[in-house]
Amino acid sequence: MMIKRNNVAYHAKTKQCDNCGRISKASFPKDTKGVSFDSTIQTLVSYMKFDGRFTHPLLYRFFTGFGIRISYGEITTIMQRNSDKLAPSLKHLRTTGITLSRYLQSDATGSKRKHKRTGKIVSGHLHILGNSLLSIFKITRRYNAQVMNKLLGSNGRKKPFVSDDGSPNGECLACKDKQLCWVHEIRHYKKLFPFFNNHQKLQKKILGQWRKFYHVAKSYSPDPTVKKREDIESMFARITSQKTGYDLLDKQLRLTRKKEDRLLLFLKYPFLPIQNNQCEQDLREFVIIRKISGETKSTAGDRSIERHLSVIQTAKKQGLDVFQTLHGLLTGELSPAILTAKSV
Repeated sequence: MMIKRNNVAYHAKTKQCDNCGRISKASFPKDTKGVSFDSTIQTLVSYMKFDGRFTHPLLYRFFTGFGIRISYGEITTIMQRNSDKLAPSLKHLRTTGITLSRYLQSDATGSKRKHKRTGKIVSGHLHILGNSLLSIFKITRRYNAQVMNKLLGSNGRKKPFVSDDGSPNGECLACKDKQLCWVHEIRHYKKLFPFFNNHQKLQKKILGQWRKFYHVAKSYSPDPTVKKREDIESMFARITSQKTGYDLLDKQLRLTRKKEDRLLLFLKYPFLPIQNNQCEQDLREFVIIRKISGETKSTAGDRSIERHLSVIQTAKKQGLDVFQTLHGLLTGELSPAILTAKSV
């Protein structure tokens, strides 16, 4: 790999026609109009910030180390310009990407924005909506069913939906088919913390049964036979109908039985995952960036995170070269349709 400085300076010179007196201005290359850096540097700023997890000080040290004269403010300006250029790509993911998907998954984590003038920190939520080939990020102040309904849109609400059993994903969420995450469901049993030894043994016994059920359920998708479906339904009924004598454990078994339709939806749609691990992994990248770089400073910063992470993570899932895809979208050489070439 070769890294070289590109110190080309463009000087505009006006010319006047001798016959009519009309004054013509010199034209600049499109990727240098209004900025002091070429398109490669501009792409590299976004790539290193949102995929390389560089902070502003590290970006400044990296570029100045190669003799590139750049300031903190110019780094911010480049990222904001790139964010504006990626807006059509995010819109494409929220329309065409959702339309082409057979199912959707969702989760959320906390985000914070610090106002420059007052220093006040406002809490919010970063949502991830997608699947194994799609990632759409959105930062909102609230996390409830109304927000999720708006994020899904009319097309998204028609798709089978995979999530945990939090209140935003409850009855008010206008999705007909909901698959609850089995990892989160089994976690309810781990949180009981019984005091007596016999209660601890009962908890361990039930957890062992659910782990066995989980592995059987996981093997259903590759080979969804009628016999496997009957075995899974029978196993679920057998586990949830037990009465152990440990009140909290029996209560949890009854709660699980009430959610049978949402926990066993994967039997109707074998392509559905039985857990929400994909979203957990998608959110991890933002969580690391949040720990390293801290809060955003404006709503424009929130939009920048949404657009960059949506494009970068979707490109990775699609098997695309991240830098080349990002560069093509920012320069207009590639269509946003490249992000939805493959669909679930």
